[in-house]
Amino acid sequence: MSSVAVSKSRINGIVEAMPSKSYAHRIMICAALCNSPVTVSGITGSDDMLATMGCLKAMGAQFEPVGIDEYIITPIKQTKKAVLDCIESGSTLRFMLAVASAVGGEYIFTGKGRLAERPNDALLSVLSTHGVCVKGNGLPLEVCGHLLPGEYVVDGAVSSQFVSGLLLAAPLTGGKVTVTVEGGLKSRGYVDITVDVMKTFGVDVKVEGQSFTVEAGQKYLSPDRVTVEGDWSNAAFPLALGLLCGRVEVTGLNAQSLQGDMRAIDVMRLLGGDIKNEKGAFIARESRLFGAEFNVENIIDAAPVLSVLCAFASGESRICGVSRLRIKESDRLQAIIDIVQVLGRSVRLEGDELIIGGSFSADKIKINGMNDHRIVMSGAVVGACVGDTVVTDIEAVNKSYPNFFEQFRTLGGVVDVI
Repeated sequence: MSSVAVSKSRINGIVEAMPSKSYAHRIMICAALCNSPVTVSGITGSDDMLATMGCLKAMGAQFEPVGIDEYIITPIKQTKKAVLDCIESGSTLRFMLAVASAVGGEYIFTGKGRLAERPNDALLSVLSTHGVCVKGNGLPLEVCGHLLPGEYVVDGAVSSQFVSGLLLAAPLTGGKVTVTVEGGLKSRGYVDITVDVMKTFGVDVKVEGQSFTVEAGQKYLSPDRVTVEGDWSNAAFPLALGLLCGRVEVTGLNAQSLQGDMRAIDVMRLLGGDIKNEKGAFIARESRLFGAEFNVENIIDAAPVLSVLCAFASGESRICGVSRLRIKESDRLQAIIDIVQVLGRSVRLEGDELIIGGSFSADKIKINGMNDHRIVMSGAVVGACVGDTVVTDIEAVNKSYPNFFEQFRTLGGVVDVI
């Protein structure tokens, strides 16, 4: 893994938001399961998108490139046996476990990094009690049989991806499916995205509180053409750069998006950040930030960069709902603590809350990227603000934001590979 040296930078410029990988995962899956080909714009070369594409190809779908980040997806015709490599994508693994089970056949799931450590018991329990044989503990993992319709009860306290996977699979079961969530539903916004994408492909999901029903007889229908909207999760990083180091304008974001991480700008504003929607673009201007209390439970992917903003804010910040950061691509909670400490600020964990305070003091910083895209990008934001910063594991940005450092330089960021 390579490292970069980031110098103190004056940031100013315009960037276009990356296509949302949350939407792209779901759109590719629905397109591969529908009745006729679909042209999809906004499928980038990020590792997570390539993981889902690779799994669908292994099952028989075809992806014909027809433009920059644009493909004609020809649906799966028939598949009975395949190895599905999810690389390090938790979304791919959890969605495809349910979808492959509903398609029917024999599938072996593989992956790398921390993917095997991420919990899936709640999903596997539902599959195994509804017609699917599950073999293995961690990865590789084998499923065979055919997912049956009926009532699914799933624990939503670990991941909303379990619910989304089962909903995506529901139209393939041949009957009515009701998914009822117990234990609270984390990151509800991601399930809303699933429901939205399924509607685009002709499948209606009835939502009643924490119960989701897909009536029998529905099938995925091609909308002919779909464009993936901009990614609010990744947009948080250039917006944070603007708040700390100058001015950044991000285009291509949906102001009415269902993406939960859009709420990150509410937190940025709560901290004193000047972010405005002007003529369809979101503009972040350098701001004096102040500590605040907020909850990241439903914007968990934005937690690292929001924590960086808290580290540069005056006063104390209390970040609630942080426990699930332990089970991401890295132990993000520990990574955040390490970043805050290297900046000289005090940080302590009280149950499910992280408190950042004390005085700022930093010199010649080194940030371990933890092979985690969001930690690497957060480290780059730190470097632009204080300078003399080394960030390791920079290739990790390929997971979601392959051109991050290219855009960073375009905005005026000073960075050198070492």
